[in-house]
Amino acid sequence: MIAQPAGFLQRMKKLLPPGVHSKYISVRTICVAAILGVGLIIVVGCIFPLTSSSVQPSVELPYEVLHPSIVDVSTLVEAIRNATRRVTGGVDAPEFTGTARDLWYQKNPCKSREHLPQLWKDTLQNRKWEKVFKEYSKLHRECTQRIGTVANMSEYFLSQRNDSGCKFLVGGIPPKAGLGNKVLSMISGLMYAILTQRVFLVPAETLVPGIMCEPFEGSSWLFDPEKKFTPQYVSDYQKYWSNSALFYMEVGDARSGKTSGTSTSLYTLSPNDFTCQPGARFFCDTEQFYLSRIPWLYVDGCIYYLPKLFIIPSFNPVLEELFPDRMALTHLLRTSMLPSDEVWRRIEQIYNVYLRHPDRRVGFQVRYRDGEKEYNRSHAMVIERVMKCALDHGILPEPGATATAIAESHPQTFRKNISNRIVNLPPAESPEQAAAAVEENTRRSHTVVFIASLFPSLHGFLSERYTRNPPAKEDVSIIQVTHGSLQHFNDIEEDRQALTEMITLSFSDVLFVTPLSTFGGVAQGYGAITPWFIDIRPESKETCSRAQTVDTCYQLPVFKFQCPYDANLNNQWILAKVPYLKDCLPIDVPYGIQLITSRNSTG
Repeated sequence: MIAQPAGFLQRMKKLLPPGVHSKYISVRTICVAAILGVGLIIVVGCIFPLTSSSVQPSVELPYEVLHPSIVDVSTLVEAIRNATRRVTGGVDAPEFTGTARDLWYQKNPCKSREHLPQLWKDTLQNRKWEKVFKEYSKLHRECTQRIGTVANMSEYFLSQRNDSGCKFLVGGIPPKAGLGNKVLSMISGLMYAILTQRVFLVPAETLVPGIMCEPFEGSSWLFDPEKKFTPQYVSDYQKYWSNSALFYMEVGDARSGKTSGTSTSLYTLSPNDFTCQPGARFFCDTEQFYLSRIPWLYVDGCIYYLPKLFIIPSFNPVLEELFPDRMALTHLLRTSMLPSDEVWRRIEQIYNVYLRHPDRRVGFQVRYRDGEKEYNRSHAMVIERVMKCALDHGILPEPGATATAIAESHPQTFRKNISNRIVNLPPAESPEQAAAAVEENTRRSHTVVFIASLFPSLHGFLSERYTRNPPAKEDVSIIQVTHGSLQHFNDIEEDRQALTEMITLSFSDVLFVTPLSTFGGVAQGYGAITPWFIDIRPESKETCSRAQTVDTCYQLPVFKFQCPYDANLNNQWILAKVPYLKDCLPIDVPYGIQLITSRNSTG
């Protein structure tokens, strides 16, 4: 469960947020941050002495005040409508139709919105989520239209005005974050924005608006296009944003009766937080009550924290009803993170050339987190384990072996992965029909292996194996479209290609991913796939292990509630309170939690 401090530091050294360059985070960094943090607390304590009431409040707020009345999906929809009515002067938002809609779609085309859902093997439908998202899109549209263009939105923020009736959440990302980290952090922020009726905005510097479609019809999520005031990118962001330490001090003052509430008008949740996620007190009802009063929030992070939204008591009932199968990640990705037309063109080309007609698609995502150094040290071991795992589980055929031999060696797996692709013909009524049935059932099957990796070694190994020793009854094609050896950050071309390969992997019938990789986590989320983890631990005797859920891992969480004003939860174990949250598998992330989906894929 909870690691001891020394063990935690060792894990932190190993568990750098995937996609964030290792030179930015280290044990030394953590130690320095901890020392500076303690020093800051001492200094702040001297300047602004806190009474014991900041931990043990003397003034209790009524339960119904601290716990919003959004207890199910219908009340969430009504809350979003009420937020929209505050903007529109008390009337319901009009439907987005006619010339305005046509012009918006001309300016913001998105071919993937129509065509991409047809390519996923698991077509999920969630009417309640669709209704919530549609209603939220109206709120987003009315707020942005009331304020004006993207540039006007920036001016509105800089003027610190608060007369639109709207509240906002800006989803920020550190400069050295990979696309997987960006997407998972933003998905988490968007879910929070919907639950709290905030307009979700994305800074231009994240590059996400340049590779994704606009998700909210008639609106735009682009923020700060001139890159003037986004934290992490400008040195004087304090001119515009407050900080979490001040906010928590104000909460303490309000709870002790010193003030009637927080005075902070603009607030950044976790600037330069070395864990790259909202702090533990964010997930408490009391803090959420005070956060609800603040018009602008900036949530800075690079880690997926959506699972922990389920532990907030005021959010839990509606989330459970909205996602009874816990497939929140998949629904959010497929609704709001659709590839732009340029990215879609690449995806469609790969699909049409390589993936449209095979009987089976197997995906491999292989990440060497320390780059070439780790690749040179461990790629031979990784290739050996990949091959053995795929053969042992009947996922790939033995080179040179017949289909019959594979079926005899792995009958159950073979029937599951291969035979479901063969059409069951009716009893033959003529010799011609009998011959056709024999031909159909003895035809060569075709498997395509798609590899996403910065290095070409697995592609070369598999290509050589299956070219020199082709199986008797199955054709195997090996595809890899890039191998740049070095990951580049804050590069829009890099992100476009990364998104292309993530979504291409999501078409897999069977998916292998690298532990600790947010790249693989996004792919499995898009595809609603329960993947196989390649075991990259040198000391391990295993080759691979099947994941326990479609959901990806929330890394580096705090495992206990840290809610000083919620006595019934404070210091309680999170996993004991929410039964469908479990520890991530040790093969993946030794220090993490994840939602256990009830709709695991069968691939």
